[in-house]
Amino acid sequence: MNGDSHVPGPDLALEIIVRILVWLARDGERQAAMLGRGRLPVDELALEYDGALATLWVLKEARTLSPGVIGELERLDRRLEAMSGEENARLWTPAALGEAAEWAAVRELAREALAGVERETGIRGEAVARESI
Repeated sequence: MNGDSHVPGPDLALEIIVRILVWLARDGERQAAMLGRGRLPVDELALEYDGALATLWVLKEARTLSPGVIGELERLDRRLEAMSGEENARLWTPAALGEAAEWAAVRELAREALAGVERETGIRGEAVARESI
């Protein structure tokens, strides 16, 4: 798998994860605006995070992040996973981003993980997010 030319290096993997952490850490109003007020489905946030976490093994292998920060990233993933399913459809609306306690918990976990990544790497999440716009 490491010989695959499509495997991102640690710098790119970190950038991908930081970008979605910034998006998940933003308040519900900014998240809804980012999603175009319904043009993109709310589950796009979770899908983007899931895609970003597919690169986590690169960071583990490179020892870019401590086990504690990796644990924070994995806790966030579990939180989003717990919100999935038809029984939680009410959580996947633009209004829910700002109103649901579950999304407030996601934002808090994202902020904690982002703070850990920033502390350990010196990367500033908002700077990465601005560069990607």
